[in-house]
Amino acid sequence: LNVKRLYRDAELVHGDLSEYNIMVFRGRPVLLDFSQAVSIKHPNASQFLIRDIENINRYFERFGVNVIDVEEAYRVITGGAIIR
Repeated sequence: LNVKRLYRDAELVHGDLSEYNIMVFRGRPVLLDFSQAVSIKHPNASQFLIRDIENINRYFERFGVNVIDVEEAYRVITGGAIIR
């Protein structure tokens, strides 16, 4: 949800999202460290978003969590399919 809000409301892709850039405050996840964030208009924004999703999925899969497929997560975040 936070990644979707970042994309749709702020028109940004984090660009370096991992478990090290998320903390939980009052029971809710908070994204940190936007030093590598880029505009969704950046030529590599889609690739950065895919990498962010893959990083988070990889982390949670290590704990046996069922994660959303990268393409489905991308579609939910952006409202469109991955264009490669």
